[in-house]
Amino acid sequence: MKKFLLFALVAAATLNASAIERMKKSPFPKEQKKALMRQDAHVDILRNKLAYQFPQAQKFPMDLKFAKKADEKPISLIPTISTGTYRYSTIYGGFMSQAIYEGASFYVDKEAGKAYFKPFDFIPGGVVGTIVTDKENQYSEQGVDSITFDCSEYFATYTTEEGEQKLYLLPSDVEGTSQEGFRPVRTANTKFGAYYISEYDPEEDATYTNLYIDEILAVYMNEETAPMYDFLVLAGLDLRPMDEVSPYVSKAVVSSKNAYNEANNFTNEDALVLMSETGYYIKGVDSFDSNAWVEFEVSQDDKTIFTVADNQYIDVLAFFTDATRTTTYNVLLSTVGMVWDGTKVKGWAPNFKASFKSTDVDEVTELKNTDNTLYGDYGYAEGDEELPEDEQRSGTYDAAELTITILYEEVELGVSGVKSNVPQNNVRYNLAGQRVDKNYKGVVIENGKKFIKK
Repeated sequence: MKKFLLFALVAAATLNASAIERMKKSPFPKEQKKALMRQDAHVDILRNKLAYQFPQAQKFPMDLKFAKKADEKPISLIPTISTGTYRYSTIYGGFMSQAIYEGASFYVDKEAGKAYFKPFDFIPGGVVGTIVTDKENQYSEQGVDSITFDCSEYFATYTTEEGEQKLYLLPSDVEGTSQEGFRPVRTANTKFGAYYISEYDPEEDATYTNLYIDEILAVYMNEETAPMYDFLVLAGLDLRPMDEVSPYVSKAVVSSKNAYNEANNFTNEDALVLMSETGYYIKGVDSFDSNAWVEFEVSQDDKTIFTVADNQYIDVLAFFTDATRTTTYNVLLSTVGMVWDGTKVKGWAPNFKASFKSTDVDEVTELKNTDNTLYGDYGYAEGDEELPEDEQRSGTYDAAELTITILYEEVELGVSGVKSNVPQNNVRYNLAGQRVDKNYKGVVIENGKKFIKK
């Protein structure tokens, strides 16, 4: 099967070239200063992720934009992955790349001339677009199908203490500088365009489908100009259906040695590897978030060498402020490369990149760290600008020596990776939207109801 697992991301290579170049030239922040933390910095970490879904007290409009007439067939949206998406964070002060984003879905009905786009799997709402047939329109410079999405109406509602709030998915501009931090802002524009292509390759007996949205999209509440939350901002969506990508995904096994504490060594037998012409996208290598994808880029000079660029978006976690475990602060985790002498971290790897060497062993391929580099997590901490330099929390929270074994066993993508659209019952959140356990004391939200836990 090994020879069939090379996934060429070519469906939109010429289609998206100009759009990708525009994204690369966007004023994203430059490299930020990094500081090594003390070796016990991993102590008292709250590893539970922030609950990136709304409490069950929410309400949504009955007409979710995707509801068709009674005599028409219901629409089934197609789950997708997007490579090279950008995520926004106020903690980072701008945008950073995410290797693969899994939360969006779409459906294109060419016969009806309509398209349906849902950007977040945890919000059951989206926007409707019209397929443009004019080859000279502003979106179709390459002569492919184009779609204009109308987002003038709200796509979901959210219930807060102040009452029902309307949510809008809108294209956004970027304000700010590298010194003060870039930020998305609402504009008067209520439409955005997309490129669309779906072609069948008889030689490979495969269909290549791509929906590319060259916009910064954000969710706004009512008439506010700032996005509702950081995690509701996406840029540069390059969407491919999961079922088309699945044949190029293999099962993998990951093992790692923690640089600070052997008790935190990490093993994952359910990792996934997506093969591409530019390298590997691997899910399950990060000990903090096994659902995060990380890009391993192959060297153009030596096809056995792969590098992990720094500042790839991993996740946002809540960390305890101290040993009492009473309050937390948010930390944005990203990739970083470090040098390790086998005993301790010595400093940063060149260009903050971790290096890996691939070796074929029998019927599998192994990737291992080279040049004494480590794959690590770097955390940008919330509120550091208000703390003295010697008390700032940003730094390296976890670093691991990685071995990745690609088994070349097919895995259906999305079976465990696609999150449910239905919020979980009996799950508790605090007023900040963070998931809490049964021992949490204070005001909690469970099954849409608030109560005080003493």
